[in-house]
Amino acid sequence: MSKKNSITMFGSASVGAVPDSMSVSLGVEARHGQAEGAYALAASRARDLVAALGRAVPGAKLSTTGIGLRARMVWRNDENVLAGYEADSMLRLTHVGIEQVSEVLGAAVAAGGDALRIHSVQAEVSNPAFAYATARELAFADARTKAEQLAALAGCTLGKALR
Repeated sequence: MSKKNSITMFGSASVGAVPDSMSVSLGVEARHGQAEGAYALAASRARDLVAALGRAVPGAKLSTTGIGLRARMVWRNDENVLAGYEADSMLRLTHVGIEQVSEVLGAAVAAGGDALRIHSVQAEVSNPAFAYATARELAFADARTKAEQLAALAGCTLGKALR
């Protein structure tokens, strides 16, 4: 394939898609003087949160996205001193109906109380395949239109796409 008589062109396109579901990223945090205590408290609060979310939106998908345990240090009398431990458990809830978000957040607050941390609430398109395919078709058409214009300006005709 010779590039002697060829035009290389790039196309672009964008397609809008209306979000039809939501995802919620949240977690619980606990503090305790001992690492084991902090971890146990966070695990207990996470179990309560998982149960509450399961009751609020039984069809949603719930996954654990992280578990953490760390020392909590404070600066006291010119030195870093151990003040206890912090543990957390992060969860992600997906496939939540848009109309269910308030119920989900209410259930999370009731179950998690002061230990609850809401990280994000995001609108999503549950099946973006059609939008992606449409965008690719439009991008190809955009590239072809540009290439046809350049070929016409050069006094040539455009053949089929090479790759």
